[in-house]
This record gives sequence, C-alpha cells and structure tokens, in this order.
Amino acid sequence: MFLLSTGFVMALPQFVVVTDNCAGQALAPNGGFCTFTLAFNPTGTPAERGARTADFRISATTGGTTTTTVNGVAQAPATLELTPVSWDFGSVPMGGSSDPKAFKVKNTGDVATGNLSLGSGLTGPFTIDAGTCAGLGSSLPGNTECDLQITFHPTVRGGEAPAVPTTTSNSGVLTLSDTVLTAQSALRGVGLALPSLRMTPKSLTFGSPTPTPIGVPTATQTFDVTNDGDISTDFLSTLRFGNAPADFQITNDTCNGQKLPGLATCSVTLRFLPQDSCQGSTRTAIINVSDVVGAEVEGDVTGFTIETCN
Repeated sequence: MFLLSTGFVMALPQFVVVTDNCAGQALAPNGGFCTFTLAFNPTGTPAERGARTADFRISATTGGTTTTTVNGVAQAPATLELTPVSWDFGSVPMGGSSDPKAFKVKNTGDVATGNLSLGSGLTGPFTIDAGTCAGLGSSLPGNTECDLQITFHPTVRGGEAPAVPTTTSNSGVLTLSDTVLTAQSALRGVGLALPSLRMTPKSLTFGSPTPTPIGVPTATQTFDVTNDGDISTDFLSTLRFGNAPADFQITNDTCNGQKLPGLATCSVTLRFLPQDSCQGSTRTAIINVSDVVGAEVEGDVTGFTIETCN
C-alpha cells in the first residue's frame, strides 16, 4: 500500500487547503480517487493586488507525482473617497446662489461599492444641482470616479467655519455611504445681508419752540443714513418733496452720488429757510435717500415760521 502525500510546491499564504481527503490515503486500483478543496484568500495591502499562481502537488512513493496549477487575482476592496473633505463657498448674498462646486466621488478599489445614498443626508442650505455620477442608488465600479455639483443658497445672515463636520446656520455636511463605507465633506459659507438703509433720527423739527422769521436761516440739523446690510448700495440720490421742499436747504450731503458700503454711514445736513410768507406757518417736506435697485429710506422735516401774508 502506497500512501499519498499532498502540499503546495511553494507555500503562499493566499492559497489554503480547506479539505484534503487524499493525504495519508491509498488509492484503490482501476479508478480509485480522492478529493481535496483549495481556496484563494488574498492578503496584503491594496498595492499588492494582482495575479497569483501556486502549484499543488500530489505524490506517492510508487505511482509518481501529479501537479495542478491554481490561479487567482487579488483585488483591492472597494473604497469611497469624497474630495475636497471640506469647502468654503465664501460670501454670497442672502437669497442668491454661489457658483457650483464639483465634489469628486472616487472608488480606488477593484470591487464596486454598494448602492450609494446620501446617508445622513445633505444638511444646511446646500443643494445637489448636477454632476456626472450615475445617480444615488447606484454602485460605483472599481477604479472609477464621478462628481456631484453642490451649490450654496444662504437664507440667513452670517456663518462660521466648523473644524469638524457639523450643522450651523450656514454650514452643513455632505455624506455619501453604502452599507459599509461612508465619506463626508464639511460645507460652509457666509450669508451677506442685502443693502438696508436706516435714517436717524426719523424726523427733524425747525423753528420750535420759537418760530423762524421769513428769510432767516436756522441752525443746521443732520440726518444720518446707515446701510445695515453687508453689501454696498448702488449710487445714492437725495431728493426733497412735500408741501414746502424749497424751504429746507441741504447744506452738506455725503450720500448723494455715492455708493454706501455695508455697515457704513453717510449724512444729509439741512437748515430751514422759510421764503414765501403766504405758505402758512407750518412747512413740511420729506427727505428721500435711495438707489436704483431698491434701497430707500425717508425722513420727515417740519419747520414753523411766522406767516406775514396780507
């Protein structure tokens, strides 16, 4: 009786014997057989992927030797990379939209990912507007990439830059995942308030408590005009209208013809100089400061004089 011996010619850790019903056995003549099972369990880093080959030998002291060659290809597991890992969309007017930013989704492995989804979602004032990805719900094949176009739409003022993915008024997180893999990018931006004019005080009064004589100018008083927004106005213009606009003379105006930056202040200085004695003892007008795109504010002026009309 001649017993069989089995084993790899050169042992490789990637190939293993699962079952072996041959070693130590003697085969019966005229068709006797035995079975063995081999498995390929590749090890190592993704950089070591590729084809592997090994020879498995069966021999007996009498009867000779036979060898079978086994082959396998080591594949790197699927990965999910999302770049950039964070992005600042900068300053964008409230109600507006940023330029879209392409986020690259990449699988550097050889095996396809599972079906991708937004995982915990796309949080914050951001939207996915386009991209070359086949669509959420599909897998990403190995060694391929696609992109998602993300746009920032601020609805509140201000913002902050989180050091880690979080959710604030103008920040959020883009999360992609399958059942195993997850990738995130932190998103942030700043919402800029549109121009908003404020006038202080809201009204001015001249000739009180002592009425101003016709033809006699009063001391000056000033309206301050502040842009409470973050964005500059267009070119401002200062207008006077009402029942006696000519009686309120502008002596200095740093608003008219200028663009007022965000959080900046200009001023309109006036005096009361009643001219027509037959217009009544109370004169009024409105001082209007505005630009052509919708920023506007008004202040009331009142002057008291002595009517001498006969």
